[in-house]
Amino acid sequence: MKRFLVLVVLLLAGCGVRPTEIVRAGPAPILPAGGEGAVLYFLSGEQLQPASRATGQPLAPAQAVELLLGGPTDAERSAGLVTKLPFTSGRVTLSGTTLTVPIPVLGLPEEAVQQLVCTAVRALAPTEQHLGLFLSGRTGPLGYRECSAMT
Repeated sequence: MKRFLVLVVLLLAGCGVRPTEIVRAGPAPILPAGGEGAVLYFLSGEQLQPASRATGQPLAPAQAVELLLGGPTDAERSAGLVTKLPFTSGRVTLSGTTLTVPIPVLGLPEEAVQQLVCTAVRALAPTEQHLGLFLSGRTGPLGYRECSAMT
């Protein structure tokens, strides 16, 4: 009987874990069936927001970033998504863990840096956490950055 009472007391007392509020991180992006698309990171207010783009085929990280540099579509803009990146076209490359973009990266706002890094990292390893890469552009290397949306 003593064991039963001890068990009941322990169950009622819990294990010291206190309840917390729900942490809202925004909606998860949903890719089209078959995963044939890309997740691009834009901004909603000052928050990173993933947006799915159907492309008809899976994209490499450099291709996803090239789409990102083209800016949001009309539908994405209508949904309130914006970018802090300059609209441009040009060749993006990923060599090892270094992403090179055709824009100056030194002096970019951190939100713009995060758009680049998160888009590339998501395309590189969509299920991994705590990933980053080295970022370089026309003005030289910026250094290693992690995607804040995936940490």
